Amino acid sequence: MTQPDELLDSHAAAALIGIKKTTLETWRGLGKGPRFIKYGNTPRSGVRYQRSEVLAWIAQQTFRSTSAYTVAAQRPGAIRGPWETPKPASSGSGAAS
Repeated sequence: MTQPDELLDSHAAAALIGIKKTTLETWRGLGKGPRFIKYGNTPRSGVRYQRSEVLAWIAQQTFRSTSAYTVAAQRPGAIRGPWETPKPASSGSGAAS
């Protein structure tokens, strides 16, 4: 029987969400996705996710309509797809050379 606060490694947490482990690791680096526990203060220190935190995060990603999603996607920290990433401003003058 699983416990609600069972600690999951990145692989198990990603599987619960239905994504690749590398995606979860990328989100963690960007401050996205479910909250996690970090053991230690070095880059190689272990990371775990509480099952209850992962399930709560999944519940927060549930919407009744695409318009409800659109409003939620405007929140700070919302996960955006690559098609929604703003393009950097050009540093040129705009004149052709």
